[in-house]
Amino acid sequence: IIAIEEIDHYHNFFQPILSKFFGYDSFFIPKPSSPSTKLGWYSDGCAIFYKKDMFELVSKKEGIYNVGTQVYLILTLRHKESGQVLVVAATHLKAKNDEMNEKIRTAQAIQLYEMVSHIADEVREKTWPIRKKK
Repeated sequence: IIAIEEIDHYHNFFQPILSKFFGYDSFFIPKPSSPSTKLGWYSDGCAIFYKKDMFELVSKKEGIYNVGTQVYLILTLRHKESGQVLVVAATHLKAKNDEMNEKIRTAQAIQLYEMVSHIADEVREKTWPIRKKK
């Protein structure tokens, strides 16, 4: 599993290369207001890659935080051999070091924690004890 923040060239480099030559499936969410788009470049964002022969997608949640314009991507994956389910997240929290941005980062981190915790609780309810998929 590979999680990347500030990834650009997803569609024209990373996704096709990792899929074709290395067997990864993936998801990408671009930042809605990336500074690079103002300069005529691709939007950067967050991506998660996983080996499609090892994992299957159970669910995907993506979006923009309630505060700021940063994005998150959360995947729930099932390991094909063991049936173990895991939750994986990629995000880019608000940058720059000052008091206001620290408050935004904290709010974003809390929101991400709550979403991942909720998903993990749902997984535990559905899969405990862990059962290998037939």
